[in-house]
Amino acid sequence: MTCHVVSLPSRSPEDTLRIGYVLGSVLEKPPLLISLIGELGVGKTVFVKGFARALGLSMDSITSPTFVIANEYELTTSLRLIHADLYRIESRTELENAGFLDWIGSGAITLVEWGDRVAEALPEDHLKVVFSRGKDENEREIRVSATGCISSLVIEKSRSELTIQV
Repeated sequence: MTCHVVSLPSRSPEDTLRIGYVLGSVLEKPPLLISLIGELGVGKTVFVKGFARALGLSMDSITSPTFVIANEYELTTSLRLIHADLYRIESRTELENAGFLDWIGSGAITLVEWGDRVAEALPEDHLKVVFSRGKDENEREIRVSATGCISSLVIEKSRSELTIQV
């Protein structure tokens, strides 16, 4: 079930950072999983950097976890941000061995690049963020879908900060 869908234009990496920042800044209470979908180089990690900055992390500390599968950042003694890249995951067993069930069961904020590769394993309530290339090399459409009540609140609370085309 999709509760809310919004389309956000991004004309630059700075716009993508801002969208990630605004969505991260309205998050009140984890857990939350965000599935990031799009081809290589569309801005998924840039989005994560903006989101993480809203949570108080340095953008320089955020790196793509392509080869390590996941990076974990401690926000407070009881709150973690997990940034995972599932590009190289090929089976449910590999996903479980990487720690996926621990990530989603821990009350953490989890951002998963290539979440569409494991759609059946995602929690029922999550944000789905789809990145599409635009006409020029920096232009993107970022489509955010909420699949439940918690993820819908994130979109609703961000409306005043973003120019949203419904």
